[in-house]
Amino acid sequence: MTKFSDLNLIDSRLDEKRKQKAIARAARLGYEVVAINHRQAKLDRKTKIPSAPERPKEVESDYLKVQGKEIKVLSRLTVTLNDSAQTIVLRSDGVSTYDVLAVEPTTEKMFHKACTELEVDIISCDMTMKLPFYFKHHSIKPALERGVQFEICYTPAIRDTSLRRNVFHNALALVGSLKGKNIIISSGVENAMELRGPQDVANLGSLFGLSEDKAKAAISTNCQSALVHAFTRNGTIRSAMSVQKVTELAPDELWKVKASLEASGLSVEQLRELEAKTVKKTPRQEITPGEEPKEKRQKQR
Repeated sequence: MTKFSDLNLIDSRLDEKRKQKAIARAARLGYEVVAINHRQAKLDRKTKIPSAPERPKEVESDYLKVQGKEIKVLSRLTVTLNDSAQTIVLRSDGVSTYDVLAVEPTTEKMFHKACTELEVDIISCDMTMKLPFYFKHHSIKPALERGVQFEICYTPAIRDTSLRRNVFHNALALVGSLKGKNIIISSGVENAMELRGPQDVANLGSLFGLSEDKAKAAISTNCQSALVHAFTRNGTIRSAMSVQKVTELAPDELWKVKASLEASGLSVEQLRELEAKTVKKTPRQEITPGEEPKEKRQKQR
C-alpha cells in the first residue's frame, strides 16, 4: 500500500495552533508521514544547532487517524549554506536529534559540495528566485549515487503568482537534469489551507515534468527512501556502526523498520530470518590479549 508523505509540512517557528491545524489537515487528506521543518539560516563557527524541538501537542485523535493508522510526525533540520566554513555546524551534536537533515545551498560551489561531499538526506533550493547556478548532471550524479533526494516545494507557486514562473522554471530544470529520479515534492505551508492532497500534488508533479509514476513516487517511495537514508546516516554517525535487533526497538522507533522494509521489499519475517542468519554466521571469537585472530594467523602462514 502506498504511504504518502510530506517531509516539509510547516515551519517549526510558527505558532502551535497553526502546526496542529496543518497536521490535522494532512491526516484528513491521506498523508501518513509528515515532518516539521526547523530552519537554521544564520551561521558562523560558534553556531550550535539546537536539539530538535518537542513534537506538537496531540490534536484530536480523529484527525490523527489515516485508514486506521496514526500519522507520524517527524522533525527535520534545514541548514542554509552560503560558504564552506558553515558546513562545520553539520557536525554539531544537535544535528543527530533530528529525523531528517536537509541543506539549502545558495551558491554553485555549495551546491556542488552538497552533491558530492555532505552527508545529508535532502538537497533543497529556493525555487522562488533566479538561481545563481545551473543544475549540472556531473554535479548531481554523485548525489544520485549516494541516495540523496532533491526537493521541490510547491506552495510558493500557489501563494504568490509573481513567484510561480521561477518555481516552474527551476523545477523543470531540476527534473530535466535528474531525469525524474530522486525527486520529492513537499508543501512548506504557512497555513493549513495551502496544503493539497496527494493526488493534486501528483498532478502538479506532471507540470514539473515528471511522468505519472515518478510524480507519485515523489510523494511516496522517494520520501521513504529519504527516511531510510536518514536512519542509516544517524545509525553510522561519526563512522561508528550502530547495530540493534528489531525486537529491541522502542515502539516509537518502529517506523524506521517499516520504512526500510518498504524500500527493500522484505517482510518482517524475512528480516528476522536474515537477522538470525547474520548472528549465526558471525559468532564472537575469544582472543587473549596480544593474540591475533585465527583468520589472520592462517592468512600469514
